[in-house]
Amino acid sequence: MQDLKQNLSHLTHLTIGIDAGNFRLRAAYVNPKNSRAEVICACENFLELRENCEIFFNDFVDSCVLSLSENLHKLERDKFLLSAKTSGFDSVKVIDPDDAIISSIACKTALVFDIGKANSRAIVAKDNHVHEKILFPDLSGDSFDRIFAEWLRERFLLSSIDSSVLHDAENLKIALSESEHVIYRHAKISRYDFERLIRFQIRKILHTLRRLESEYSPEKIFFTGSSCKLPVILESAKQILTQTPEFHDNLAAKSAALKIPELFTNSSPNPNPDSNTSQRVRNLRHDLISLEEILTRSQKDKLYNMFSKNESGNSDTLTILENLMNELKTLKTHA
Repeated sequence: MQDLKQNLSHLTHLTIGIDAGNFRLRAAYVNPKNSRAEVICACENFLELRENCEIFFNDFVDSCVLSLSENLHKLERDKFLLSAKTSGFDSVKVIDPDDAIISSIACKTALVFDIGKANSRAIVAKDNHVHEKILFPDLSGDSFDRIFAEWLRERFLLSSIDSSVLHDAENLKIALSESEHVIYRHAKISRYDFERLIRFQIRKILHTLRRLESEYSPEKIFFTGSSCKLPVILESAKQILTQTPEFHDNLAAKSAALKIPELFTNSSPNPNPDSNTSQRVRNLRHDLISLEEILTRSQKDKLYNMFSKNESGNSDTLTILENLMNELKTLKTHA
């Protein structure tokens, strides 16, 4: 772990790449030993993600390259940015996942098919630029879950489709990727039950990919997104496409990590930090890690926000923070 920290010392701050286009946020970094992007973890929210990354690095992570689709409504984009900022990411560089992905593909011409949480898209990349893009709003992880949840409602005579039924549909979908049958509510559900619900739609879209393959003759075809691993998609692709696709998991997160040197070169979230102030805050944040078990999530969020202000050069509350942390350590000792 110490070697990893030394190899990452050229960065002003530890920075990660984040993909926000899946059911869970995914974080990645570039391993300095082999210059390859690797996934660190997948989490439900930014705070949990950052904390897990800090455990991985045994150091603080306070900046990121966030892969966020330009197709999102401004309110949705602002919601992601606010969540990242309030979770301790002082500097956030936003990139479009399409631009990130094609810049990481070493091909003159490539066809990329990505099934995300909200929609799917096919991208034709030529000379590191998006030459053509087709969105499929009706094919996504969400749509698969809704279709399967409706079938579950009819099959088991459920009164309605709520969040728990959608969650069950998602888990069953994942389980059926690995097994031919699963048991749900004491009944057997087969992979065929699910596949027949989406097979026609999938084959229709794959024929669109076949047209793009025929028109552009890509060197390679890349599939990404967890749903692309569904057997019905892989099997249909072999039947319809001339070229066998390469599946690359977490391509958006890894591509975001590969953009870190470019986006953070000669840039620092703290251009002129006071070294003493910076060290004092780092010591306090180390203390906080040891005290998190006695704090609520709200209390931790407020403390991290206070730390962020101090790391940005505003040290007016630093002494108050130090006194507060000393009191918390005393409380923990006597707990």
